[in-house]
This record gives sequence, structure tokens and C-alpha cells, in this order.
Amino acid sequence: MSESATPNEFAPTDSDETDGFFGLVAGLYAATLLAPAVAILTAFVTDDAAAPFFGFLGSVVAFAGLVGWYARPKSVAVRLGRSRWIWLAVVAPFGYAGVLFLTISAGLGGAGVGASMVGMIAGMFVGMGFAVAARNRYAKAALDGADEYVRFSARAPKRDRRVHYVVLGAGVVVTFAGPVVAWLTDLHVAENTFYLVGPFLGGLAGLTAERTFAVTDAGLLVDQRVSKNLRPWDQFESFSVSDDAVVVRRAGRSLFGLRDVRRDASDIEDPDAVADALSEFLPREE
Repeated sequence: MSESATPNEFAPTDSDETDGFFGLVAGLYAATLLAPAVAILTAFVTDDAAAPFFGFLGSVVAFAGLVGWYARPKSVAVRLGRSRWIWLAVVAPFGYAGVLFLTISAGLGGAGVGASMVGMIAGMFVGMGFAVAARNRYAKAALDGADEYVRFSARAPKRDRRVHYVVLGAGVVVTFAGPVVAWLTDLHVAENTFYLVGPFLGGLAGLTAERTFAVTDAGLLVDQRVSKNLRPWDQFESFSVSDDAVVVRRAGRSLFGLRDVRRDASDIEDPDAVADALSEFLPREE
């Protein structure tokens, strides 16, 4: 079994190299995540209707500038992209969903509702861009000089796609049923399902779509053109190839195999070539 490169080998050696675009993205993410909280706190401590607005604008400039400046070194992007927790940047803004729920339940509106919506929706989209930018820069650094064994494109297995469509369908029903229930009854809290469940459906929509994978010395690359996600081999424990699916199993616990890489074998032109490449790094399960 070949030795795979460790993630620590991929950090840039020149600490003077900077990445202004990533600094900008990091700064904007910090602003969308933190500025709404400043606006909400300002609304609670003063009765001035304009104060939350100016507090929001001022904190956007301050957080974007400060964080953007400190995130400019290329090594920062690579270190963040190497972390498996980078995708929490997309999840963190949903903390404002709780704030939104409490604000509406308490009969409060204005700055609290508006700022919570901005923090949740804008934070989710900017956080996604921030995470993708970090992962792309890590992948670029890690793949520099690495050998590629095989590349293939495939969808999720048929069974996974069927389950996925059922879950999405149920989510759509719950999302739009809430406002209907709120309209027909006095249970206005039910309309929150549109804001709390709806954004998650967007993240689930493309999970089973076709994706391109590459087996490399540095790890398993998921290449979606705009997004490149490289997972080192020490994050996996084994693989299997059957008539139905090629499965690369993640190390540690994977409830219902949700963390595993599962692709439809019938979509792959040469499953044997994929198996031979994976066997260079992982044991095969029969």
C-alpha cells in the first residue's frame, strides 16, 4: 500500500505570499455573521430607530476590513481549507434561525427580524463561498506535484437517489405546509417552517447529482469545477466495488453510510481501473 502525503506538507513555505481575494471573502463572511448581531443588540439598548441601521453598516465595514486584512496570507486559506470543520461556516449562520424564531414568537419585529434574516440567508451563501474558496486553495496546494491515478464521474446509486427524492419531497411539503397552517389557524409560529426548513433543502438538492472524482497521491479529490474538495487518505478506512456501487468508506462512525463516498457503478466506464487505483491506498472489502 502506497504512502499518502500528509496534509501538513501542503502549507505554503513563503509566509509573504498573500491572497487578496480570499481575504475579501473571509472579511465579508465575518461581516455577514457578526454585523447582524451588532444590529440586534443595538436595537435592544436604544430606542433610536436609525441606530441599528448605522450599527450594522459600521460593523460591516469594521469586520470586513479587519478580518479581511488578517486573512490575506495564503497560508491562512490553506490551513482553513485543510480543516474538516470548514463547512461549519455554512451551518453557523443558522443560529440566527433561533433568534428569528424567538423574535417572532415574542411579537417583536423590526431590526430583530430583518437582521436575523440577513444573518441567516446572506451568512449561508457567503459562508458557502468562504468554505469553497478555502477548500480550493488547500486542494491546489496539496495537488501540486501529486500523481493522478484515475478520474471518473458518477451519480449516487439508484437506491440513494430514491431515498433522497423522498426526503426532499417531504421537506418541500413541510416547508410550504407551515404558512398554510398559519393562514388557516391562529398558529402563526407554523409559518417559520418556510424560513427554518427551506434553506436546508437547497443544500440537500445536489447531493446525489453527478460528480467527478480523482484518485491521487494526496487523497480523493471531488472536482465540481467551481469547488474542489480534497480528502486525505487517512480520512478513509476501506472501499468496495459491486455491480451496484463503488463505496469508499470514511474512517470512524458513518451513520447509515452518510459520510461515505457512494457512487453508481453503472455510471463508471471502467470500475476495475477505479478499484485498482483505490487499492493503492485502501484495503478492499469483498
